[in-house]
Formats: sequence, C-alpha cells, structure tokens
Amino acid sequence: MSKTRTQAELALSAVARAMVRGESVMNYGDLAESIGRGRGEGRLIGPVLDELARICRDSGLPDAATVVCTGESIASGNPMPSDAAFVDSRTKVTGIARVDIAAEQARVRSYPWLDLMSVTLPPGR
Repeated sequence: MSKTRTQAELALSAVARAMVRGESVMNYGDLAESIGRGRGEGRLIGPVLDELARICRDSGLPDAATVVCTGESIASGNPMPSDAAFVDSRTKVTGIARVDIAAEQARVRSYPWLDLMSVTLPPGR
C-alpha cells in the first residue's frame, strides 16, 4: 500500500473522529498533524486529500475531504477547501461544484461515522 493511501486512510479516521466529536470542519494543519505529519505540512497534503476523496467516492461515503478547509475560510465563517482542491470550480476527484460544498459538508457532518469505526477494547484484567 502506498504512503499516500495509508495517510488518506488515517485522514478518513481523523475526519470521522472529528465529526463524531461534533466538530464541523478541520483545518489543513490539524489534519496534517493527525496523520503523523508536521502541522506546517498542511499545505502539502493535497495528494492525501485527493486519495481521501477517492476512498469516499469508491466507498459510497460523503466526500470527507470537503470538511478540510483553510484557516482563513474557517475564520470568515465560510469554510472552504483551498483553491487547489478545485478544477473549473469543481472538486478534482468527486466533481462537487464549489457552490455545493456547504451541502456536501453537511452530509459529512450528518453521516453516521460511528457505524464505520471499529471499537478497540482494552486488554482484560
């Protein structure tokens, strides 16, 4: 398995945990840290987010990459992925129109992520 695929799977888990905790979005730096990269590498995780979008598309999940947003857009109250996530105003992998991002983010937030998360029990006493 490629490093990008492994980090994308970690990213899916991180986004799912954030949504279960009631967070509405994540910034790039927080996601970079959650997948074992430095916070300053948030600008370099585009390939990981593209692979995350592929995993979601191929698994019938809402596009979890849409809730990974720039700090500036979060601060402005209009959270959006970076411009690099779009080609011709659509997300590169899933083709979601920029004007439909908020609706896709709502789908991500309302998805029953707990149903997909495995439970790890502590060792018996």
